[in-house]
Amino acid sequence: MNRKPILVMAMFTFALLLDPVVARADDDTSGVQELADTVQGLAVRAMLVDRLGVDAVRINVSVSGREALLSGTVPNVKLKRMAPDAALSVRGVTIVRNEIEVVNGPGAIHHAERELRNAALAIKVRAALFAELGRTAMTIDVDAVDGVVTLRGSVDTPGMSELATRAASSVNGVKKVVNILG
Repeated sequence: MNRKPILVMAMFTFALLLDPVVARADDDTSGVQELADTVQGLAVRAMLVDRLGVDAVRINVSVSGREALLSGTVPNVKLKRMAPDAALSVRGVTIVRNEIEVVNGPGAIHHAERELRNAALAIKVRAALFAELGRTAMTIDVDAVDGVVTLRGSVDTPGMSELATRAASSVNGVKKVVNILG
């Protein structure tokens, strides 16, 4: 079953729900700006996956204000040229720096599909953490490999750490959560 449309829709819905945060980021504190940049980065990543498919998994996205930096690798020049247009189609992004490199290699498609599944799971876990913990989720790094999710970073209390574990565990596709939050 092709879950790509469901994943993309979920990421867009998450970004739209947090759109008011993005809108008020210009006149609020740096913490809100950092949250807005994170949300905007998720929206750009979702658009890249929607437009480029599996090949978008090796593209890294960093957003600062209205500028998006795209780095990483893609298998051909066409995808490198398409990526900035996809990023610019996200509301609020007006500048794109394209530092994507073109590389080819054997097994790239299989590897890209696996990385896409891992990245999609990490994005879903991050969304669950934001929904459950709010701004505190920004202090948590999420890694996902074949259904095993690792939470790193720091939270204020052991209760927050447990809440993060429960939120991550509730995401469909998570087989195990390794919590090394301090």
